[in-house]
Amino acid sequence: MISTIGCPTDDVNVYCSMQKWTDELSFQAMTSFLKFTNDKVVARLANVSKQHGGSDCSLFAIAYAETLLRALIL
Repeated sequence: MISTIGCPTDDVNVYCSMQKWTDELSFQAMTSFLKFTNDKVVARLANVSKQHGGSDCSLFAIAYAETLLRALIL
């Protein structure tokens, strides 16, 4: 899950329960999706709970998104 909430311009937080997000293709897709305009983009890997196994990514992403949204509402 990615978010620019609370980030400076052209920065993004990456919430990855696998804790190994280093794929260049994923980075390019993310910057294209978010329509960053600068040549320099800062991506921060957030310190989040690590999943066990390889099939729970979507559940963790949903939980991170819900937590972030609840923090904004409250």
